[in-house]
Amino acid sequence: MSIDLRTLILALCIIYFLQSFVFFFQFLYNRKYNSIGYWSIGSALIALGFLFFLLRDIPSLELMRLLARRWGLIKMQSMISDNSGLCMTSGK
Repeated sequence: MSIDLRTLILALCIIYFLQSFVFFFQFLYNRKYNSIGYWSIGSALIALGFLFFLLRDIPSLELMRLLARRWGLIKMQSMISDNSGLCMTSGK
């Protein structure tokens, strides 16, 4: 049994979208900690980056190919958002 790269990327995309929804609902429930909102945004951006990377090989979706080339930029924005949430939680 072998799992190809597309299947793994799809699984990661689904996991990150679910994580983003969980963080978002946690943020709505408990607004005391603003950092949870940043984590939700970071998880959604990571999932979006994986989705663009997955859809880049479809010839009719030229926009996805261009966005997949900018995947590194989306990844950087998601990491900044996650780190901002972490810094807000730790109080630094």
